[in-house]
Amino acid sequence: HGPTLREIPSVKPSFVHRYDPLPDGTDALCQVRSESDRGSRSVDMVDCRVSAGFEDLGGNIIYQIEYVHEDVEVISTVFPFRFVERVLPPRHPDDIRLALRQQGHLRMPSRR
Repeated sequence: HGPTLREIPSVKPSFVHRYDPLPDGTDALCQVRSESDRGSRSVDMVDCRVSAGFEDLGGNIIYQIEYVHEDVEVISTVFPFRFVERVLPPRHPDDIRLALRQQGHLRMPSRR
């Protein structure tokens, strides 16, 4: 699992695939660490955009990202790939209903 770096043993091999880097301009969610005035730390998921992606000398994917901090300033920084999650386009509600129905979680209304 990317953010935690923990292996997920129950994942079927058919679901495991090579990581495809995010193209420049991709909308994403980024894990941004922040510290309060009282010293407490938190991790927030914020909307961000990939400005550029590259591979470092160790073969790791690194992203240059931008996000708006506290609605005031645009921050540009570099994150490893595991802190950047692609935002998928919204799915049509009928697609979701069909998938749930196929998995047996949603039943068709009976016709009387």
